[in-house]
Amino acid sequence: MLTIDTIDPAAGVVGHYPFKPGEMRSWHALPGASAIRIVLRVDGIAVFQSEFEIKGDSVVSFEIRETPVGWEGSTEGGRPLVPLPSSRITAPSTLRVLQPARAVDVFFLIDGTTLHPNDKREFEPFLRTPGWKETRQKFMKFWEALPAEFPGGVRVGVGAFGDQSMTPGRSDNYVLQPKQWRMTLPAQTERDWAELRATDGGDFIDALADGLHRCAALPWRVDARKLVVVFGDSPGYSVLHAGHGPVALADGQLREYDVYQEAGALHDQNVEIATIFHSPSAEGLRDRTDFAAELVDYARDQYLRLASQPAWSLTSPDWDPVRFAEAWKSWTGMIARGASPPIQPTE
Repeated sequence: MLTIDTIDPAAGVVGHYPFKPGEMRSWHALPGASAIRIVLRVDGIAVFQSEFEIKGDSVVSFEIRETPVGWEGSTEGGRPLVPLPSSRITAPSTLRVLQPARAVDVFFLIDGTTLHPNDKREFEPFLRTPGWKETRQKFMKFWEALPAEFPGGVRVGVGAFGDQSMTPGRSDNYVLQPKQWRMTLPAQTERDWAELRATDGGDFIDALADGLHRCAALPWRVDARKLVVVFGDSPGYSVLHAGHGPVALADGQLREYDVYQEAGALHDQNVEIATIFHSPSAEGLRDRTDFAAELVDYARDQYLRLASQPAWSLTSPDWDPVRFAEAWKSWTGMIARGASPPIQPTE
């Protein structure tokens, strides 16, 4: 019997669904999946494995056919499916959101290097502008919209990432701030917010991965829904893209952490991620050079990929905190990260 691996979102298990070779068919992807993982089996034995990137698409189409030399496949657009060895096929990384949750923990990870254009089309540190105060008020509206659905209450934390200084002797530089990260009642975080200060990252890639790594060590409550909200305009280091494309000459540091690995580690702890990309600085940079535009597109794409699902990747200053709170707290189901089998059809 010919089958393909699929996942049942309700049961949270991978099963085997009958498959017809040579037929172009559409499949739904799990929310959050960045790639479709295809495993074709004959009587339970894998005979063809492949993965292909989907970039947030919820429906994908592909076919697999048998040839005299083995199995091969392609997407609806004609892109060949590259066979992978069976050793590359591992269990999908999934997170299940169940309702009702008893409590909620939210940590705001702020890019201390965020810039903002002024009236002279010059860039200044966003955390020193009036717009930062308005952004903090929007964060407050977000967590104020949560408690009714969470009888165990809301805890909040905040920290910032910068980067190693490119200018020796600068006293305003930091990698992570403050020294101690914590989760507490919202009313007790005023000091933590007040301690955040702007910093000069020095190069284009900043310590976002370090910040995500620190988030994994926070005292998350077992019975709480957990959310990290990333705000800023700087991307973090990714080994997948280092030395390639627009970031080849945009990173002057040795790196210890990778943003996608750290996001995956949080996912494994049932921590969801939302991203808020500060677009005014990005649009201001985009107009300067083609290279700057490529860097902006790279940063925006990374924020989109880091979010647990595309709908949770927002832009500032346009995002609505109350609307996002309503959408987030009411969401249930399974979220994938990385490659995942397609969803099992219901017919």
